[in-house]
Amino acid sequence: TAAFLSKMVFSGDIILFFFYVENNLGVNDRDVAWMMFVTGVVGLLIQAGLLKYLISLMGERGLLLVSFCCGTVHNLIYGFAPVKSVLYLGLCLSQLTNTNNPLLSSLASKCVASTEQGRIQGALFSLTSLAEAMGPLCFNFIYRNIHLAGPGTMFVFGAFLYSCGLVAVSLTSSKKNESQVAEFDDEQEHLLP
Repeated sequence: TAAFLSKMVFSGDIILFFFYVENNLGVNDRDVAWMMFVTGVVGLLIQAGLLKYLISLMGERGLLLVSFCCGTVHNLIYGFAPVKSVLYLGLCLSQLTNTNNPLLSSLASKCVASTEQGRIQGALFSLTSLAEAMGPLCFNFIYRNIHLAGPGTMFVFGAFLYSCGLVAVSLTSSKKNESQVAEFDDEQEHLLP
């Protein structure tokens, strides 16, 4: 559920973000270039420098919860930003949000036996592919037809979906699943000659 919701919002954000900010906040080509530059630098810093530290500090599950919180916040920033300078905060937070799919993949692989790794990763890939197709369709429909929270309603919807993902992740018990997998793997080793 969380993987699907995350990818759905991510793909919708990517497709509509620059179109939306150019039409509603007066963002020009130079602004877009700066936004892409800042996003790239922050993404590089998080992925190459901070990620290992953040995982050791919070654990994968804790960082996953933080990434879904950041997804909620950055989409609210996109939806309600009064001026283009505020968007930079949302773009920086979006880079921390981008850690959630690798974290979900890692946690999912720890929740199944070693003999099921390919199936769980294949299922996640299939699910996220479907979400990547549905995200832009849903966000575009909302952008064109629903304006409950102003022109950025689709980003408010994205924040809602990230919040649902946050609830799904927080309700998942990782300790129980990891111990069950360890027991299953131990049982499988006894069956081997």
